[in-house]
Order: sequence, then structure tokens, then C-alpha cells
Amino acid sequence: MKIIKVTIMFFLMIIITSCGKNPLITILNNEQQFILIENFETYSPGNFTDGIGGWKILSENGVVTISNTIYRTGNKSLSVVNSSSSTLFILKREFIVSKDIIFMEGYMLVLDEGFGAAIGLTVGQSGDLPLSNLAILVSNCLAVDGKRKFAVAYYKKGGMPDNKYGGEYGTVVSDVQIFNNRWYKVKIKLDTGNKQWEIWIDDNKPNVGGSGNYDTLSGFATSVIVAGYTGDAYFDDIKVTE
Repeated sequence: MKIIKVTIMFFLMIIITSCGKNPLITILNNEQQFILIENFETYSPGNFTDGIGGWKILSENGVVTISNTIYRTGNKSLSVVNSSSSTLFILKREFIVSKDIIFMEGYMLVLDEGFGAAIGLTVGQSGDLPLSNLAILVSNCLAVDGKRKFAVAYYKKGGMPDNKYGGEYGTVVSDVQIFNNRWYKVKIKLDTGNKQWEIWIDDNKPNVGGSGNYDTLSGFATSVIVAGYTGDAYFDDIKVTE
């Protein structure tokens, strides 16, 4: 019995201390490489200034703040209040990646009578016009048969056709209905090598509108974008991983 105990202890010591590292921890770390983690906990509550934390404000028709009253985890989130009914109020945060396949997940909530929020990824050239090189944007501001559904807008050419950018884009409407005053988890898989995307809402892939292709665009993912579309939208716990 003593020999068995000694053998087990010796085996455990090899696992834990081999080469000065814990191989179990190494394996776990290698499963998911974080490119960006943003939970807004390091910012002071109140007005959000352009450039803080690498975030760039790309619209003039709204107000951005750090909220310490509505949040998913911790005690803060990003609040976007859009005063326009015709365009998205947009922020973006760039990152550097050299992988074809990446994953982005984030949480968004729309309050009361607000009509939509969006979260997504851009691909290719960086700059001040994220919608001109949009790859995929998951939005909950599209109404079908009187019900709001999650939808995916994906790049075709020239950007999205709103008052500022002009261009063409495709839209795929999912079968997932959305409601105000609750957090939704949105996850995107982007394969820039094959120009394909997949989405999950609350860890469930929609039966309709859960995957598709985009065309013309090339390059790696370059930034996360968040946007509000009339009313109060909140974002929290955003991650980009390889």
C-alpha cells in the first residue's frame, strides 16, 4: 500500500513540476488565445471620451458613457444612447491578428422602447469608416412580421447603404426573436480564408440565418464594432479569441 501511495505522489509531482511548468495549465492556455478582452471595469463611470482604452467614436448622433447601474458582470458596462432614427451610432476598437479563423463574443441589451443594437467585426483595411469594410454585424433592430429578430449584415461592396457611407450589403434574418430589457450573448465565428461566418445567440445556433458567406472582401479581422440604433443600448464582456 505504501509503495502505491509513493508511486501516485511521484506521478503527480512529475505532472505538476515537469520542466518547471504545469502541462495541464499549458494545454488549457493553448486551447484559447485571447486577442482582446473588454469588460469596461477599468474605466471611470460617466462620459466616455474618444480614444479611451483604444475605442474610437465614429458617429456624432449619440452619447457614450460608462454605466455603473446596468451591467452584466462586475459593476460597469458601455452605454450607447443614439439620438438618430436613421443611422447607427458606432464605436470600434482595433486589434492585430494574423489568423484566418477567429471568434468574437459579447453581450448586448436594449432598454424599454429602444430599437436595436449591433455588435460585429470588420475585416481588411483599418481606418475611420468601419462600415466601408464591414465583414459581419449582428443586429437586433430588424423587424419581420411585427417581431424583432436577430439579423446578420455582411459586406458586399462599398459599405452599408445609410446616409453617410453608401454601398451594398447583404442581410440574413435569423429565426431568433429578441426582447428588450435582457442581456443576449452573441458569438461570431469568422473564417476570412473561406469568407464564411457563423453566429450563436445565447450559445444556440439559429436554425435559420446561422451561417453564410460574404464576398469581395479580403484580409484578416481588424476591429470589433458596437453600435446603437435609437434608444439605450448596453454592451459588456467582449472577447476576441483565436
